[in-house]
This record gives sequence, C-alpha cells and structure tokens, in this order.
Amino acid sequence: MPKVYYKQRYRLIIALILASVFFFFRDPSSLHDLKFLAIKVFTFPLNVIDNVSMSLMSRGELIAENTRLKSRIDVLLLKTSAFDELKKENDRLRDLASFRKSFDFRTVPAEIIGREPNAWAGGFIINKGTREGLVAHTAICSGKGLVGMLTDPGEEASMAVMITHPSFRCGGVLAGTRTSGVLAGAGTGKLKMLYIPLDKNVEPKEEVLTSGLSGIFPKGIKVGEVVSVHRSRTGLYQYAMIKPFADLISEEEVLCVLK
Repeated sequence: MPKVYYKQRYRLIIALILASVFFFFRDPSSLHDLKFLAIKVFTFPLNVIDNVSMSLMSRGELIAENTRLKSRIDVLLLKTSAFDELKKENDRLRDLASFRKSFDFRTVPAEIIGREPNAWAGGFIINKGTREGLVAHTAICSGKGLVGMLTDPGEEASMAVMITHPSFRCGGVLAGTRTSGVLAGAGTGKLKMLYIPLDKNVEPKEEVLTSGLSGIFPKGIKVGEVVSVHRSRTGLYQYAMIKPFADLISEEEVLCVLK
C-alpha cells in the first residue's frame, strides 16, 4: 500500500511540472512575470543595503553639518560677548568723562588691576602712582561716585581702600538738609554717616556728598544714598546707613581726583 501511494505522488508531481512548463511556454508573459519576481526577490537585499548606506551617509552628513553650525554659533557668541564687553567699557568711560567735566580739579585716569580677597573690608590696586602726582588720601571715583581712597602710593602702582573699609574716614554732607557728619566704612558693603544731630530729620533716599570739611577730599563728590537712620548707643547723636552709588566690586576704570 505505501509503495502505491509514493508512486501516485511522484506521478502527480511530474504532471504538475509538465503542466507548468506547458503553461509558461503557451503564455510567455507569465514567464516574464516569473523572471521579474525572481529579480525582485534577489535584488531586494541589495536595495535594502543601498537604502541603509544612503541613510547612514545622510546621518553622517547631518552630524557634520550640525558640528559646523555649532562651531559658527560658538564664534558668534564669542563675538557678541566681546561686543557687549566693549559697549559696557564704552559706557563706563563715557560716565567717567562726564564725571571728569563736573570737576575743576585735575584727575588722573587709572585701572583697577588687583583686589584683596575680602570683598568689602579689603583693598584694591590701581596702575598709577607718584609718577602721575598721586599722594596718600587721594580720592578715587568712578562715573557713579566715590569708590575709595589711596593709602599707599607707589611709583607705578598704588594701594587703596574702598569707602566701605573700616579704616575709611572722610567728611560728608546730606544734600537735602546740608547736615554735616563723618563718613566711616561699615565693612558690610555700606558705610555710616556719624554724628548727625538728633534734631535733624533724615529721610531715606537722601543723597550724600563729600563735604570737603575734613580737608581730605574735594567737596561735592557723590557718595551714596541713605537707606536707614538709627540712634547711637550713647543716645547723643544719630547715624545713617549709606548705600554707595558706585558698584565697588565691579568697577574697573576709575579717576583719581587731585586737590
């Protein structure tokens, strides 16, 4: 029985093959379709490889272009930063020029070239000295107001303290009431105006100037504004806390005011 079954199966397979050959020879278009199908089957992997290669090349080109664009952006940011810095410096120098015109005193322009670590109680170094006629107690100003006082002049560079330094002292006056007092560094980013009479009404935001009475600084240099008023521990006078007009930590160019 199995042998008969196998013989019938072989005969059926041979009949199918012969029928297929006869069909393709009778209809050549079917043979063409078969060839086309075979070509598609064999070329499909090649097409996939080509597409992947093109995709990888495109991705590589995009990465390269992205890198180039980032480099151009970095360059533009650097140029913009440099432009902004030049603009800020130009504004500071313009303020200094305007400040300089408001005084009849001789001034010497200088740059701050060094600072001590202690921000408010420290000092700073300028790149001018006795060669330009600077002496101890010379007032140092920015375009916004008083910055400090020269303490140790050298020939080409000099040491100075900020107006917030505890050792700083000079005469001051309230611009509104013309009340005089002594300006002293508080060591905290502010300074005090001491010895204000108790009967004087001192208002916040009132402007404070150098008085010229101490004989150290010229009269009329802007110092800062009142932020608060307090009674002294002894109760004999009142004092005002003063916020400087000048940005003491950020100033770079200054003027030394000679009497």
